[in-house]
Amino acid sequence: MSTIGTLRPQSLCSVGAGNARDDLERRDAVNRLRCRDNAARKQQDRTPAENELGTMSSASQTWTLEDLRQACRLYRSAIERCHPRYLPVTLHDFPRGACGDAALLLAKHLDQLGFGTFQYMLGERNGHSHAWLERDDLIIDITGDQFEDGPEAVFVSNKGSAWHDGFAGEAQHIADFEIFDDHTKFVFGIAVEGVRAQLRP
Repeated sequence: MSTIGTLRPQSLCSVGAGNARDDLERRDAVNRLRCRDNAARKQQDRTPAENELGTMSSASQTWTLEDLRQACRLYRSAIERCHPRYLPVTLHDFPRGACGDAALLLAKHLDQLGFGTFQYMLGERNGHSHAWLERDDLIIDITGDQFEDGPEAVFVSNKGSAWHDGFAGEAQHIADFEIFDDHTKFVFGIAVEGVRAQLRP
């Protein structure tokens, strides 16, 4: 279960900040992924449905709750397939203990798809904390199933959630890892690329 307390930039990830060789290897791996991803994009002219909703970037684009749910399902599956070398250590036992970092990664992905920004919610129940995304009445959680009584693996609802209410969550800040320190942004940037490479329609 998640045991994340409060979000502090220096404690978001425990990937070895002092290991320059690991950072260089990760950077090289990301560059390889970017090259492969760019080549694939040039070879294919995909429609929105074929591109994991990836072209929904306009503020005027409309989307349904099912569109959002499907985008979240695809992203969770991509995290599960992603090699641990691209992920913060908090995601190595996904979904256990991964709620905070998974929420930040998902929020970035959803914003890039045109679903807009979300608030990073953090609450506590019975000595265990949990994080998820919210905007108005909309709740998104892709790690709640780490709890025995948790919701389904991908929970997306605009009708509230008694389960989430039990954590008495409060909005901490906008759900965007770009607001943190350079090392955190670097680590999450690698994760964004690694997970994106695993996205499948």
